[in-house]
Amino acid sequence: MCKFMMQDTDYLSSFRERRKNNLMVDHVVGQFLTHSGDSSIIPLPAVLKPHEKSLAPKSQVFSLMPDLEAALTNSPSAQWSALIYVGWDKCIMNSKYGEIFMKIKRTGSFLVFATFVGMMAWVALPSCAQEKKSPEAKVALVNGKTITQRDFDRELNGVKRRLVSMGKPVKDEQLQTIKMQVLENIINLELLYQESQKQGVKIEEKVINEQLSTIKKRFPEEDGFKKALLNMNLSEEDLISQLVREMSVRKFIDIQFVEKTTVSDEKVKDYYDSHPNDFKKPEIVKARHILIKIEPQAEDSRKAEARKKIEDIQNRLKKGEDFASVAKEVSQCPSSAKGGDLGYFTRGQMVKPFSDKAFALSPGEVSDIVETEFGYHLIKSVDKKPRTSIAYVDIKEKLQKYLKQKKVMEQVSEYTEDLKKKAKVERFVTKD
Repeated sequence: MCKFMMQDTDYLSSFRERRKNNLMVDHVVGQFLTHSGDSSIIPLPAVLKPHEKSLAPKSQVFSLMPDLEAALTNSPSAQWSALIYVGWDKCIMNSKYGEIFMKIKRTGSFLVFATFVGMMAWVALPSCAQEKKSPEAKVALVNGKTITQRDFDRELNGVKRRLVSMGKPVKDEQLQTIKMQVLENIINLELLYQESQKQGVKIEEKVINEQLSTIKKRFPEEDGFKKALLNMNLSEEDLISQLVREMSVRKFIDIQFVEKTTVSDEKVKDYYDSHPNDFKKPEIVKARHILIKIEPQAEDSRKAEARKKIEDIQNRLKKGEDFASVAKEVSQCPSSAKGGDLGYFTRGQMVKPFSDKAFALSPGEVSDIVETEFGYHLIKSVDKKPRTSIAYVDIKEKLQKYLKQKKVMEQVSEYTEDLKKKAKVERFVTKD
């Protein structure tokens, strides 16, 4: 998990606009696996800063599914499905793991969880539905099509859960802004869906069945899938309907925008040359560590006992024992399973005393005892890489995808606003 996190931070950390383009993918990753329990499979190393821990499930997902990280899909649907969340950047908070170039590497089949994830979030956050309104009450009418309270609550609760998973729980003063933006997102999606039907977009039954099958496979058994639907008062037909709508919108965007949009090599090079700071790789180190846990508020006698343990371990290392082997044997951090390996990380990613010492070491050097809020550590530097720039040839393909996605997003946003001006839209959620 740590290794991916460091690559994520190191790789393209200064793309300031990347986060707003892939909220559907965030929804898939952060919500589905959190609800199903998979996000806790990989334990977190006891050196990450508290904020990093709150964001960790998203990185764990990629560790669980390395094939997603390796595969750059050729499916426009997979790359552009997030565009139905037009304008979401108006209210979304920063997410450290919103890297645009990581997000466009998803397989098409994985993205189909977006619909079901939203539904599952409704169950996962029952306390959010504090307003005792009928599920079938109207929150909006879009060209005569009703958007129900159930639709709205499902999306709102999914957004809340996404933000919580990113370490950004919704504050009271933010809630109304988020509610209004969620409503606009639902309206945008409905307008795009209606337009897709006018243009004759159809989804083959075979594709629908494949997507449904993919969702069901995420549950250990069929009963788990049925129980989730039952808890949400939804039928399988409801789920299929949502899948069809979102796949229709994605297909419409592909045909109408993605397939017609290009970004020239010249434009890509111009962007690269004019944004040099966007392509800087920070200094990184790779390290192993051994931890003996002790709480900061522990009694002096317990601290002394823990200190004695780490000193005994230090003596073993000084006598020539292998660091990784000793870490596997005695370290009380989850990273012990990998010989204490934390992968590569940047300055500030770990708690300060740990980070400062790790970056001060030369490769191969072992630290003296380091005390942090987690306990006592011994750190071995494995490798260190200086701050560098990403070469154009190495980033060109991904940058071209990013610029194309940005261009398509702008086009879809303008198109949706135009649809909204021509449509009859009535809203019943007030800005109170």
